[in-house]
Amino acid sequence: MASDKIVSARHVLRALMRTKRQGTQRAMAELERMEPELAGYLMEELSLLHQKLFELGAPAAKTRWLVRRTESLTLVCIAALRQSHYDLWRQDASTVNAAEVRVDGRSAGKPDGSSLPPDPKPAHPESEGPRSLPISDGEIRP
Repeated sequence: MASDKIVSARHVLRALMRTKRQGTQRAMAELERMEPELAGYLMEELSLLHQKLFELGAPAAKTRWLVRRTESLTLVCIAALRQSHYDLWRQDASTVNAAEVRVDGRSAGKPDGSSLPPDPKPAHPESEGPRSLPISDGEIRP
């Protein structure tokens, strides 16, 4: 099956290391803050998994271990995918910005060659828009 190769091994390893370093509780809290519906679904499914394993007669310690492992796996996958999408977005944005500049250095964005003014900075960090998921080498900014 063909792949679009958005998520690299680097994305997965960074997400794994960060999740291990900060712990799954903190990673889940961050996901809940940024993507409440997704986090809610994940928590419901993990709870159902725990219940079904326990009903099958699995020992409590093994059931907890498996549910925690599944939670970690899912959080790592979500974080890696978010970071890879951000990297792709950033790459596309830089390609578009480079294409808008002509050889003479003027912007090709408007017919007269002038450039648009930059967007104003928000007065407070809380007003920056959607919250970001911190990654080991920076923050994801949509």
